[in-house]
Amino acid sequence: MAQSGRLSARSVLESGEMASTESLESCSPLPAEASSARRARRIVHETLASWGLEALEEVASLLASELVSNVVLHVRSDCSLQMGFDGWRLRVGVWDGSLVAPVRHHRSASAATGRGLALVEALASDWGWEPSEQGGKVVWFELEPGSPKTFDRSHPRAER
Repeated sequence: MAQSGRLSARSVLESGEMASTESLESCSPLPAEASSARRARRIVHETLASWGLEALEEVASLLASELVSNVVLHVRSDCSLQMGFDGWRLRVGVWDGSLVAPVRHHRSASAATGRGLALVEALASDWGWEPSEQGGKVVWFELEPGSPKTFDRSHPRAER
């Protein structure tokens, strides 16, 4: 149990109980560079480890890097990676300065790009986008611990 009698994110996952009303949040600016997708994966890994949410790290890292890659490739602007855990779900968002809505393309199997939002749609519990109060938009996804869409390497079936 965390200090001051509050449940840590790890204890929520283990017990199935709702965490306290205190949520966990993180925001990291990223430049409009190809290396930002790799940086986003590292930030997600480190943040989720510090929150005790390692079970969500693989999917969250993949999807966050896809969203950051979309900003770098299509918007060509700096962005910020936002993460929050409310005791029930992890929400990851990527802010950029454009108000243009993301478009999920239906690409052929041989296409080199265009699968990012399809991955988000397939692996996230929910996803979407919304205008930001600071201008631009936030494209976000949510992962719920224990959801059938959440891959957990510690689960017995993961070893097959």
